[in-house]
Amino acid sequence: MDQSQQPIISSTLLAFSRILQWSGALIFLFGGKFLYEIKHRDFITSEVLGIVVGILLVLVGGGISYPKKSTRQ
Repeated sequence: MDQSQQPIISSTLLAFSRILQWSGALIFLFGGKFLYEIKHRDFITSEVLGIVVGILLVLVGGGISYPKKSTRQ
């Protein structure tokens, strides 16, 4: 890959990773309440779904940023 495009791709992946992590945190905190109050789902189902999806997004975002951080050393 061309050396001039390396920083652009790296910064884009880092930004995408942070977006996934922040959106995962917001879904973790407010996703279950949204499903329960607005979509009128079962309380337990909505809370579990909000927690699982939030954790999954945070892990995927962390997984994307982890290899990029380790190559900088």
